[in-house]
Amino acid sequence: MNLLHFDVEGGWGGSSISLFEITKKLKKTKHKSFIVCRKKGPIQRKYKQEKIKYFIENNLYSFIPRKNGKNIKNFIGSITQLIFFPLGIINVIKIIKKNKINIIHINYEGFFLLALILKLLLKIPIIFHIRTQFPEKNFACKIVVLLISRYIADYIFFITDREKFFFQKYENNTKIPRKVLFNISSLKRKNKFKSDKIISYFGNISYEKGVDRILDIAKICKKKKLKYKFQIFGKLNKNGYGSDYHHNLKKSIIKNNLTNIKLMGHVTNPEIYLSSSFLLIRLSRVNDPWGRDVIEALTLGVPAIATGSYEGIIKNNLNGFLIKKFSSEKVVNLLEKLFKNKKIRDRLSSNCNKIKYKFDGSEQIKIFENAINFVGKKIL
Repeated sequence: MNLLHFDVEGGWGGSSISLFEITKKLKKTKHKSFIVCRKKGPIQRKYKQEKIKYFIENNLYSFIPRKNGKNIKNFIGSITQLIFFPLGIINVIKIIKKNKINIIHINYEGFFLLALILKLLLKIPIIFHIRTQFPEKNFACKIVVLLISRYIADYIFFITDREKFFFQKYENNTKIPRKVLFNISSLKRKNKFKSDKIISYFGNISYEKGVDRILDIAKICKKKKLKYKFQIFGKLNKNGYGSDYHHNLKKSIIKNNLTNIKLMGHVTNPEIYLSSSFLLIRLSRVNDPWGRDVIEALTLGVPAIATGSYEGIIKNNLNGFLIKKFSSEKVVNLLEKLFKNKKIRDRLSSNCNKIKYKFDGSEQIKIFENAINFVGKKIL
């Protein structure tokens, strides 16, 4: 089967890396992958190395429902995308026809409108990936979920059962198969862990992901003379969306003389920095302690401290720490314990190594192939 996958980030985020891991594994099967990237970025170099054909198409509309009160604002902000969206659709249809695509894989729910149009025009089977935990009691979410469930998807994947749970609050009557497909991590340790107490964050630089909370922790650690060094990795939006948040972080670091924290920007080789980290930190405000950063840290034997209650990946006090309700005091207390007793970190790391096989891709690719075979039966 020839599959066309849609990537929204170009390598600047976790969904893009996760798609690359899937297509890299699919190379070993009888199926052939093609990629459409909405953005230029570091992922294209990786596809080139793997000899996977990709296309850049900037004119693709994307919209994700947010909490009530933000959807109208987000929609207005995305209207300019709609102007050139028809051109993007025409180019995508040309790609589909030229490369004799049998199945489409929508790797990001924000492309639901693109998927709907392609479904209506081409009647092509679609595998749909849900990577967002939809907010409850949200009219925009209800519309998007109904469109995906009833008119777009022939098979639906969720990155954890939490996304599946919230999705099914809106629609649970469809006969479309729905499976959890954990993200894959193929990272290998590049260097030995050093005991210089580096704590790293990898992800979006945003209020929702709680990056400002890390600054608060760094400030308290400095006062308590806990010699931790904090490194924040992620694309820094100096202009446009998120730029104010980025500027405020920089101002706060300077104002409080936080010499124990650095904004590192985006890196193409995160495993080098992650494998030498003492801990991963993820103080998100949206109760999601299961991102790509957590999985990659786990596969490298690096424990995580994260906010949230879901124990599908991090199991509290087994391979990391979960803080159900965030407080700086709770985080710092854990850091003090780890600082004084290295054996705690060693135990957590050992338990990470025991379960990393769950994310090596062997099971994931079987599940994905099952989906291909299922929707393949619908090809006319």
